[in-house]
Parts: sequence; C-alpha cells; structure tokens
Amino acid sequence: MFLPGVTLFPQTQLPLRIFEMRYRRMLEAALDNSRMFAVAMDCPEESPESSGPVVGLGLIKSSLQQPDGTSLLVLEGVGRVRLLNCIHETPYPRYAINRVATVDDIDEPEATIREQLIGLCSVKISEEEGQLLTLLNEIGQFEALLDHLGAHFIPSPKDRNILMKTVSLKERAEFLMRLLGS
Repeated sequence: MFLPGVTLFPQTQLPLRIFEMRYRRMLEAALDNSRMFAVAMDCPEESPESSGPVVGLGLIKSSLQQPDGTSLLVLEGVGRVRLLNCIHETPYPRYAINRVATVDDIDEPEATIREQLIGLCSVKISEEEGQLLTLLNEIGQFEALLDHLGAHFIPSPKDRNILMKTVSLKERAEFLMRLLGS
C-alpha cells in the first residue's frame, strides 16, 4: 500500500482506514492468507539499476469492516523489507520482497546511547505525556526503541524514510541523536 508521508516501523502500530476499492481487495486477500502487507511512502522507480525502497511489513492485528464497505484496521510492523520487481499492478500493486536484516554494529554500551536518546526525548514530552517516558524505558530491545523513537518523535516523512532504510543500528542511533538534538 502506498501512503505518502506514512512510515510503518517494526514493532509499532499504525491505525488505517481502508476505503479505496483496490486496497479493499488487497485487504480481503491479506485476511484470507498471511494477514500481512507492506506500507511504502512512494512507488519505487522502475529502473533496472535501482534497488527498491525499504518499507515496513505489517501484520493485521485487527480489522473491522464498516457498513459503508470501508474497513478500520490496526497494522503492526513486523519487519523491514525491500520492494523488488512488480508482480502486477491490478487490482492492487503487488511486489516481490526481500527481508532487510539489521546490522548490529553498536560499538559503545547500548545503555549509554539509550539514556542519551531518552534524555533528548524527555524535553519534548509534556507533563500530560509523562507516562511515555516510562514506556520508552520499558522497551527492552534497543532496535525496537530506535524504531519507536523514529515513529513517535520524528515529524519529517523524509527523515523517517531515512531511518527506515538505514540498516546499521549505529547510523540509525546517530541520525536520531542529530534529529532529536536539533
């Protein structure tokens, strides 16, 4: 599904309202099979030398069809995938995909980076949102923390897209530090 400005990070949730007929068909097919589909910001450029974009693969956690035929659903990110060749365009776009593995190249203690990142976020959180800090501190896996920070604290679609396609945890953390510190 192509949604300009939207990023589905792994281990985050994305509420969606499906109303376009082609995406209603895609949802129906997904519910009948794997309950999964990918969310991408833009259609990949069709050129032999370009590798496709890295996008979020999501699992449909809940789906509720409305009386008007639209559906409300919650999609949970389960991983990063690269869109490869287009298999078909109708009735909805379908691509071959490859899983994108994260490179764990952190060379300083994760606890130190975690503390710095959460500290940068704490100044952006109002008193009413105070529980968010508790929730961030409870995220055990470092990569999941980086993805949650990208999803919830980075407003720029362009910057979220860069975070999505950055496979190096070190580079992802450094980029988040720069974005959150500015």
